[in-house]
Amino acid sequence: MQIIENSSLILNILNMKLMFFLLTLAGFFGCNSTVDDAFLPVQISTTLVASGNLYGNGGENIPMQNMIISNNNDWTELMNKLNSVNNVTDNFTETEFDFTNFTIIALFDDIKMFGGYSIEIESVVENPNDLTVTIRHQSPNGIAPTVITQPFFILKISKTEKRIIFKNLS
Repeated sequence: MQIIENSSLILNILNMKLMFFLLTLAGFFGCNSTVDDAFLPVQISTTLVASGNLYGNGGENIPMQNMIISNNNDWTELMNKLNSVNNVTDNFTETEFDFTNFTIIALFDDIKMFGGYSIEIESVVENPNDLTVTIRHQSPNGIAPTVITQPFFILKISKTEKRIIFKNLS
């Protein structure tokens, strides 16, 4: 009788160990964690192409907008508008881009009746499903010159297929 009780006890212990092992494996392999679950937002590298003001009294015919440029035709069309009154692109850090590797983000504020206004991209952050572009608009401090301007800001980022979201800071 002693042998049967010891055998039964040993079997119960082995069954419990096996059950614990199987539950541990199920917990380990059963988690449906994805890469997105572990993705932390990261600020991506950008290259400034140009920033400043247009002085054509609106003659460039560029409305207030945030643009995503991913091909040469759209870039050429924008450069033609920018240069329609003054040769603005002469002061750009670069004007030719490989759109298979890069995307251009261009911001244009509305036309201002005074100088001293600016617009800039504070950050570009990559999230699991999109890029968030944070924009800062600045007003003049003190006395501003009486001149019609339109602030703009243009930068280059690595090519992305992710959706780009623009967020204005107040």
